[in-house]
Amino acid sequence: MKVLTALGYISEHRYYAIVESDNYSDVNYLMQGHVFNGSVEILPCLDMMERRKDRGEWGK
Repeated sequence: MKVLTALGYISEHRYYAIVESDNYSDVNYLMQGHVFNGSVEILPCLDMMERRKDRGEWGK
């Protein structure tokens, strides 16, 4: 698993991280220590640029 970026919106006490992983359980393990500090939401996302490149719909 790789953390690509970590961002904070300090005035709202919100933090965001974009991670890359082949295994969802690794992401859950990384976030386990944070669930006691407040709500944690994990949203699986797709790389839409990569999907378009795979279909030949990028860079025409």
